[in-house]
Amino acid sequence: EPTGSLDSETGARILALLQRLARDEGRTVLLVTHNAAFAAIADRVIRLMDGHVVENRSVHAPLSAEELGA
Repeated sequence: EPTGSLDSETGARILALLQRLARDEGRTVLLVTHNAAFAAIADRVIRLMDGHVVENRSVHAPLSAEELGA
């Protein structure tokens, strides 16, 4: 969770840096988080529950309010 203890501005800067690494340098970024809103920037989301994969999908469809925690 690279943004877990950061203020929102610094967290946004870290996420932008990770996106830039993936896009501009062709890097693969694996992000582990409890924040479902971060899925909006992902190409793939793998969700775990109790140690089991309960979702594994490509992400290019809009997220539901439930997925965003609203």
